[in-house]
Amino acid sequence: MIKTNLRINNFFIVMKKKDNSTNYYLSDVDEINTWKNTSNKLLKDYMKNDVTDKICKLLQENNVTSNVNFIESNKEISKNIIVHKSDGG
Repeated sequence: MIKTNLRINNFFIVMKKKDNSTNYYLSDVDEINTWKNTSNKLLKDYMKNDVTDKICKLLQENNVTSNVNFIESNKEISKNIIVHKSDGG
């Protein structure tokens, strides 16, 4: 396990290399000091979802390789917002 400087919605990404493949996992760490102080041996405790496809797509689409925080909007929330105009003050 290797710490990266990639993030999605402020949560850091863990990289796991095995044989000829590289996988990326979303961690539950969003504090820089916690990330810095966590040893590579303990990263498994913080790993959550596999985001390999998502992070590779984002990196390619945005032509970046490091030092990036991708912020995703929540489309489900924005679909459910209804704005009503009202008169008066």
